[in-house]
Amino acid sequence: MQINSVFLFILILFSRCVFLPDGAYAQPGARVPVRPALYEIYGDISGFPEGAVAYLYNFEIGNIFLIDSTELKNGKIFFRDSLIKDYQMVDITFGDPDAKIFYVAAGENHITATKGAFKKASIRGAPLEKQKATIDSLVALDNKDPDTVKIRFIKEYPGLVGSVWLLNNNRRNWNRALVRELYVQLADSIKRTPFGENIVTYLSVAKNIQIGDTAVDFTLPDINGKKISLSDFKGHYILLDFWGSWCVSCLLEIPYLKEAIRQYHQKGFDILGVSVESNRKNWRSSLLKYKVSWPSVSDLKGEDSRAVFCYGVKQFPGNYLISPDGIVIAKDLSAMDLLVKLATLFCSK
Repeated sequence: MQINSVFLFILILFSRCVFLPDGAYAQPGARVPVRPALYEIYGDISGFPEGAVAYLYNFEIGNIFLIDSTELKNGKIFFRDSLIKDYQMVDITFGDPDAKIFYVAAGENHITATKGAFKKASIRGAPLEKQKATIDSLVALDNKDPDTVKIRFIKEYPGLVGSVWLLNNNRRNWNRALVRELYVQLADSIKRTPFGENIVTYLSVAKNIQIGDTAVDFTLPDINGKKISLSDFKGHYILLDFWGSWCVSCLLEIPYLKEAIRQYHQKGFDILGVSVESNRKNWRSSLLKYKVSWPSVSDLKGEDSRAVFCYGVKQFPGNYLISPDGIVIAKDLSAMDLLVKLATLFCSK
């Protein structure tokens, strides 16, 4: 009887514990860490020599970074990593132009590609990739009016993640009334995806600012957390510059922006940079490397920044030149055009 009592006590004790993968255990109510899902990429690659190096990048605007690299062996490559977000986009490359950007899903993903034709690579794994391929095929059949094909797809398949992805990708190109109409028709389940959440944010804040409009004020933190508002610069000419450390064209314009500041800052010209980033380290590194002296702010949401939505920015770099009284007087100026414009404004005074 005594042995049975001891055994029963031990059984009760262990029944109140939650075992963790490494053999440890936690008391009831303790938070059990959730291991991220893993994805694997199997590649069948032709046209490259044995030992050629393939690189795997996380590919999200504002958060592009190298995940891993591997050598080609017997025409095959393999990657394994943890998903960092739902609908994670990656880029496999052997060097431009041999690169393919696609979405991965938990579990197995497959790529079949040939040197010189990576953009036509076959992808299997994520359901979204299969739906994207279907959309591409439908557009190819009626390429004279691709928007009509895309809108028809969304209306006919409101429950597919491909539909909300398609609407999110085209939200800036289609008028807001159409985007709202199509969004309402989507199934609730896919409205809750990151793509659906982006559309809601876009519809709530998008203004699509044009020349002659009053600039819309916003407040974002700089790299040190200090809150800066566009309205802080009222009374000066201000260039609202949307840029990113990942954007080569943006970086090439920095020397010209420095020249604009050198020539005209004392006369009443400022720059406010909105850094389209998702990675604080990349943002900080670019500010230091290129010695950016003017204020730079970011909410670290990449292209999904509220400021980007608000101003309807469709390309990077993108910019708005704002007058001292808060009116947009020019937009999307090249760096050279900006210098010419500033010379006209300040020399006429």
